[in-house]
Amino acid sequence: MSQRPTIYEMVREAIVQLGGKATNADIRQYLRSAYPGVNDNSVSGYIILCTVNSPSRIHYPEHQKPRLANNPKYDVLYRTGRGQVAMYNSDVHGEWEIRKDDFGKLTIGRVGEVHQPPGPDMYPMPDLSSDGPADSPLFFPLESHLRDFIARNITSIKVGGRALQLYVDEHDDGVEYPTEVGPIDILAVDDAGNFVVFELKL
Repeated sequence: MSQRPTIYEMVREAIVQLGGKATNADIRQYLRSAYPGVNDNSVSGYIILCTVNSPSRIHYPEHQKPRLANNPKYDVLYRTGRGQVAMYNSDVHGEWEIRKDDFGKLTIGRVGEVHQPPGPDMYPMPDLSSDGPADSPLFFPLESHLRDFIARNITSIKVGGRALQLYVDEHDDGVEYPTEVGPIDILAVDDAGNFVVFELKL
């Protein structure tokens, strides 16, 4: 009796057998048929883990150090749209990497791209000790910089004494989470399963 493949190997097999591009739902459906009993939630997590341009992959233990995305075990998929992926090809999609930003936090990006958000030396923290206008520029000059910073540090935030993590569903994670009335900047859940919504304004 042959040994059951790892979920990494299952995900790679699925994207190959599905012609090199698929929805996340297609991958789960293929694996349910090919490997009865496989856990859908585990598959969804491994899709994120194996997607080179998924910001949430840095939260997995396999991606806790800077490196090029050239590991055939972990760097398999490229996100082409919401809930859609393709087989990662650096010649087509560019070379991706896991790296540290100017705050020393892990992030993902194409090799050679400018790290975002800019570091504190470029945008010093304004003086918040008085009610008057700050003399220095805002620490986060763009709302997207603040959003990405919060998303990367979401596990350090507590609401009502409860720890948070990014919400993840079968399609995507909780950054710019789409709804019928527009995207939510950050959608998180606390350790009791309650939703926490971040709507940011600068």
